[in-house]
Formats: sequence, structure tokens, C-alpha cells
Amino acid sequence: MNRVSAKDRPTVIRLKVTTVGMPQVGKSCLIKNYCEGRFVRKYLPTIGVDYGVRPIDIDKCTVRVNFFDLSGLDDYTDIRAEFYGDTQGLILIFDLSKKETFLGLDKYHREFLKATSSPTQLFLVGTKADQPAAVTPEEIKTYSTQIKAPFFRVSSQSGEGVSACFEAIFRAIFDKVAR
Repeated sequence: MNRVSAKDRPTVIRLKVTTVGMPQVGKSCLIKNYCEGRFVRKYLPTIGVDYGVRPIDIDKCTVRVNFFDLSGLDDYTDIRAEFYGDTQGLILIFDLSKKETFLGLDKYHREFLKATSSPTQLFLVGTKADQPAAVTPEEIKTYSTQIKAPFFRVSSQSGEGVSACFEAIFRAIFDKVAR
């Protein structure tokens, strides 16, 4: 990943952000909430990969965030590996109300590390913050510290924390890329 000085900075900076996690944790809902401002109630499994884009402004720069929402289904392991390259931010997503989705994150993290050597920033996002939690704050903090990833708690249904989560993620990636 090349660093760009302020005077040589292109008019548009592109960021590649990839989301992974078990099926039905709310990856697509989270992205649709942020990119399209809507909540999708009906579950439709992602087939392979879904793509979203959102232009934002950071420090007087236009930034195009390209989201690659990867299916969590085991059938798509090889397809996920194809999309990991050049990822600048990997968001590991789990459902706060289903502990097995938290316990399954390490599989996706290891899969990513095996597929690419790109220097990538990691982020940990717990969805469905509006439901009773099955994962303790201590468990989250331990894992977050272990993988060196900041943690964000969000609800796509209510919108709680969604904008703040993505603003912090994009800022962290931008600061690393645009230095």
C-alpha cells in the first residue's frame, strides 16, 4: 500500500473494505444501512459476494469506500479468498446475541491471513446491539486485544452506532493510506 503526500494526493482516494463473518450475523444489513440508509428485514443469504460503494469526504478529500460483503457460507471459502487481496480494512462481524458467531470469527481471520500478506487493518463489529447479549464485554475485549482490532457495537435495525463505527473505521484506514 503506497502512502500519498498531501500535495500529491489524488482527487479521489479509494478504500477497499471487506466484511466477513458467519451467515446471518448482519453483514449485508449493516452495509445497506450505511450505504443506502435502510434496514432490510428479510434475510437473503449473500451468494458469493455483494458490493456496495459510498463516497465520503475526509480532510477535504473525496474518498470512495468500496465494500466487499463476503458470504459466510462454507461453500464460498474459495471465492472469499479471491476477494481478500488489496483489502485495506477487514471487518470481522458477529452477532452479539449469538455466541457461536463470536466463537467462529477466528476461522475467518485465519482464512484471511492465509490468503493474503497485505498489511490490513482489522476491525471487530458486534451487530444486533438492540438484542440481549450472549457475548460478555470481557470476551470481546480479550479477542479484540488479541487480534489488535478496535471493537464497535452497532444495531442496523435502530441505526445505533452505525455511522460512528464506519466513520472511525474509514478515518483509521484513510490516516494510514494518506500519510
